[in-house]
Amino acid sequence: MKNILTIFSGDVARVLFGKILGLSRVDTFYEVILSEEILKDFDKDMLNNMTNIKIHNFDPTSYFKLSAVLSSKQFSQVVISNFRKDETVNIVKNIRKLEKNASIVLYDRWNIQIKEDENIQYIRALNILSNSIFQKLPNIPKVAQNIGLGIGEIMEITIPFGSKFAYRYIRSIKQRRWQITALYRDEKLVIVQPFIMIKPNDIIIMTGEPKVLSRMSNIILRNKGQFPVPYGKNLYLYLDMFKSKFSSCLNLAKKAKQLKRKLSETKLYIKITNPTTFEQIKKIKDIFDNNNQPIYNIDFEDSFDFEDIGKDIELYDVGLFVTDESYYQNIDFLDTILEKNIPLFISGTKDLDKTQKCVVVPNEDENYRQIASLFFDISSQFKKRLNIYNMNPYGSDKHKDFIDYLSELSITYNQEIDILSNEQNPIRYLQQEQNILHILPTKKALFKRKISNIFSTDTDILSFKIKKHNKILIPTVEDQDEI
Repeated sequence: MKNILTIFSGDVARVLFGKILGLSRVDTFYEVILSEEILKDFDKDMLNNMTNIKIHNFDPTSYFKLSAVLSSKQFSQVVISNFRKDETVNIVKNIRKLEKNASIVLYDRWNIQIKEDENIQYIRALNILSNSIFQKLPNIPKVAQNIGLGIGEIMEITIPFGSKFAYRYIRSIKQRRWQITALYRDEKLVIVQPFIMIKPNDIIIMTGEPKVLSRMSNIILRNKGQFPVPYGKNLYLYLDMFKSKFSSCLNLAKKAKQLKRKLSETKLYIKITNPTTFEQIKKIKDIFDNNNQPIYNIDFEDSFDFEDIGKDIELYDVGLFVTDESYYQNIDFLDTILEKNIPLFISGTKDLDKTQKCVVVPNEDENYRQIASLFFDISSQFKKRLNIYNMNPYGSDKHKDFIDYLSELSITYNQEIDILSNEQNPIRYLQQEQNILHILPTKKALFKRKISNIFSTDTDILSFKIKKHNKILIPTVEDQDEI
């Protein structure tokens, strides 16, 4: 049986003592030093008949009386809730004279700090009250204070409309050093599974490192300006100078530089393998300013394989992989990248700096809804207007609900969009466009080289084959078919 010594006076102690009386556990014995004003509020006969509580009524600052109680048995914990600061300090000092290493839980309304005493757990009244009020404010994550360590490793947050997490499958969210452990919807617990879609107003419980959870809460609540988060934070460019033309390597390095300038909160990592001359490496480095050089990893030996790319993505927290057609045509390379479930920048023939607008051509509404918030994020960072090509040569309006959703998001983000609706063929329209950034979901079917694709009516597949446009492909959850 555990023995607990409690020293109570004041209103907080009165409520706390009442809660202890309501406990039905018999494996804990409470030795209670109780002030007279609290004692008179309770039935003495009832207190005397309690088998697991013994009441004392004396001045707890008395060293000798306190010594008699402490010496009567071994206490696993001492709980102090006193309404006077000077009395509280004296009680702690007397306990320390009698029991040097006793574990003390101290209700502290004055921000007391007793030096070099690791065995005191302070319950800061002002902090608890202010945090409770603060967490009632809108869009403030709630941190568990009485569960676990109570240092912010458990957090509750409500998903706002327009969040990057809204309409995202749990599987598609990169969770490293943190995890979604529970989800509540319509006041009911939903068991967390990979294919559960998070929706606005859902409440999620996250566990992990406090600093990581704090960063994730900012990502969830912040509207835009963070891409490629939440997939990762940085940019990665892989150049094989033996298998690719040097002109292609230079072009990709220029595109990576332009992306880094647009996505200013990112770092750029460049992996160079099989360099043929030092002069070629110098030409790549000359693309960048001396004060804005990327982080290079140069492999002069032919020992680098595609598995190393996957390791780099994890190591460097890569959120956007920069590549072009010459690389993704390699099936091993493609499998490695798609397996990491991060966005791809596909370089086209046009200069990225000459981009005039960001374009989305709705196709499969579910996939597009998953990444809709990122359309606004990307276009805002590129400082270009977001254009939605809602074209259908057959005259139907099958994307109406999705278009309405985008219109609502535009209000949330305070970002105007242009919606082009007509019965033209969207692929012919895209072929006429010159300087656009095309944003679409990542689909394995895009990379399949089949004769049947020639006759496909899938606008994603057909638009992907337009080589001149720069593209950003964003992962969604889809059927896992083999390429």
